[in-house]
Amino acid sequence: FHTTRIKHRISDPMKKSCSGNRGTHGVMGLTSGGKNLTNNLLEISKKSKFSQKELKESPRKNILGTAQWLSHKFKNEKKAIKDVIHDYLGFTDNSKNSSFLKNDFSLQVLKTMRKGVNLNGYVYSKPNKEIDVNSHFEKKFLKTYENKKVQLIHPKKAHSSDYSHATWVGSSCYNSRKGTPITDVVIHDMEGHFTYTVYNHFQNCSNQVSAHYCIRSSDGFIVQLVSEENRAWHIGNANSYSIGIEHEGFADDKSWYTSEMYQSSAELVIDITQSGYGILPTTCYNGPSNSIGKLDPLPTKMRIKGHCHYPTNINPNMHWDPGPNWDWHLYYDLINKAKP
Repeated sequence: FHTTRIKHRISDPMKKSCSGNRGTHGVMGLTSGGKNLTNNLLEISKKSKFSQKELKESPRKNILGTAQWLSHKFKNEKKAIKDVIHDYLGFTDNSKNSSFLKNDFSLQVLKTMRKGVNLNGYVYSKPNKEIDVNSHFEKKFLKTYENKKVQLIHPKKAHSSDYSHATWVGSSCYNSRKGTPITDVVIHDMEGHFTYTVYNHFQNCSNQVSAHYCIRSSDGFIVQLVSEENRAWHIGNANSYSIGIEHEGFADDKSWYTSEMYQSSAELVIDITQSGYGILPTTCYNGPSNSIGKLDPLPTKMRIKGHCHYPTNINPNMHWDPGPNWDWHLYYDLINKAKP
């Protein structure tokens, strides 16, 4: 649920990811590995009777193979549920970012197990009230979610002047704007799920991608990876004058674009428009959503817009995000506080 919304994912080269995601495989959201990341597709293939090709192509085998791997973890390795979830993620380093994101993902999974999963009219998992979510985590970590405002703490300065509703998960993948004024806010989708994108793709500078902010689908939770004063790597030639916001999910699946995500993203953009850059809320795009292969380059007077809205000299790979399911009318209204 937290990696694919229970949809069989097959990498589509036409739906390019500006987050650098290598692709998510199948219903269970398996990955082929990367920097500081195990290849759980290969591991599950070894512990099951299915090849990697079968795990990628067959929804049934993808689910059954992962079930066999999980069973091995519980029965043979005698691991606790939180540790099994961590193994599934496959983070191989012990950095603060890694520890935070592993616990964050485990927290979301355990909460969902307690609540149950009802998606598109189907009950995939009944509520399990016996799960004591908080008992698996330290109180210091849980306070991150108790506070409505989380103070950003940078490694070399006490307090951030950017956005107080975000949690700092810093990335080293950025450089200087060299004095270029900020004029644009670019809306992206990850073509992947929150935890892998924040941890692997935006922390691995060899991917040459990063973003200023990432927003989670289920609750609108925001992390900041790059200070607004610096140049993140999210939209080619427009990096120097733009702030990039990545949204969890896949553009071809509307279920990822939740009201919590829209609201949280809009509040972030409102804060940016009030930060002295001269970006007005009314310069947000307010037209129809785009379709893949049908880009809509916009005049420069539109300052809050999607990756898809930039011309080919900036968007040479024809990125379509945030895609045909992003509700620009709703987003405009939220940013401009229009009445329902």
